[in-house]
Amino acid sequence: LILYDDGSSPDRAVELYERLATTDKVDFFTGPASSPITIKASTVGEKYGIPMVSAEANSPMIFARGFKWLVGADRPAPQWAEGYYTMVKALMDAGAMPQLKTVAVIQENTPHTMDVGWGGINRAGLAGLTVVATETVPPGATDFSAIIGKLKALNPDMIYVATWAGTAAALANGATPDTQVTA
Repeated sequence: LILYDDGSSPDRAVELYERLATTDKVDFFTGPASSPITIKASTVGEKYGIPMVSAEANSPMIFARGFKWLVGADRPAPQWAEGYYTMVKALMDAGAMPQLKTVAVIQENTPHTMDVGWGGINRAGLAGLTVVATETVPPGATDFSAIIGKLKALNPDMIYVATWAGTAAALANGATPDTQVTA
């Protein structure tokens, strides 16, 4: 087993997978841990005909390219919302939470989080929810004052947040006590 640290850099990952293919002469690759890195790194497996198993990266755009040497083990990111909304519906049906009617979606503009956000938007009907707003924020966003103001005016019953942890924390920190954001 040969391990390298790509430092979460897609370009560095490509360099290291090239080394694994040409210098270390490995028989297969295990994929990086995120979609943005896997999108680039998987090209090395395709170039050299080396199988790559992606255990975590799950953006549909990775697999839409028709690569012969790449397989994924995780559910596609848009499907993540299905379990969440199914749970929300079950809790509402059991009387364990109020009957919600509307949801707003905040999604971070990276491949994975946009795919999770797509699920948040397009699967809301599983819980009988209507999407009243969709907001896309840049990676690493920290100022949510305009979005929070807009959402307060719309007053959604729930906010579905599809961001990385740091961005979700910034959103939660920017919310006032009466906003109740849970990431």
